[in-house]
Amino acid sequence: MRHVILFTGTRLMDGAYSEFAQAQECAEHLREQFPRLQVDLIEVREGFIISDDMFWANHMEELEDLNSARGRRAKRTLTDVPVQSRHH
Repeated sequence: MRHVILFTGTRLMDGAYSEFAQAQECAEHLREQFPRLQVDLIEVREGFIISDDMFWANHMEELEDLNSARGRRAKRTLTDVPVQSRHH
């Protein structure tokens, strides 16, 4: 079996790593680069091919936009929550 790194919730991925440790290392790097996106390792069969429309580096702008949008949404969600008074 081989491993690919999947940006969960998208069609985008990297790899087809035969060494699990190498796949983990690359996944960690991508998690640091895109901290608001979920990155998972999944097993695929031998011969699995990542096409150009699935290869993450060909869609860097899309991932950056998604990562930024999730950051803005999280920040807005936190600031939109009303702060309750501690005075009774």
